[in-house]
Amino acid sequence: MESGKTPERDAMSEPLLKVALVEDDRALRDGLELIINGTPGYECVGTWGNVEEALQGISQNLPDVLLMDIHLPGMLGSDGVKVFREKY
Repeated sequence: MESGKTPERDAMSEPLLKVALVEDDRALRDGLELIINGTPGYECVGTWGNVEEALQGISQNLPDVLLMDIHLPGMLGSDGVKVFREKY
């Protein structure tokens, strides 16, 4: 193997990056999920429409990255980031 190159990953290996989404716009949320899952090395491990739902469901499969809308119903995404940082 050449220096600096990594072996190609096979289809059965774990995704490189687990991503979760918190977005209240259903069409946007579904579209982002399709893009993430359709990108090699990425897996969408959860989607929610608000921070409260995400706080209840995220511990089942913790993501490496959490994409969160700022203007959400209920708790704002900017406030939710603080809660997620403290909890996880």
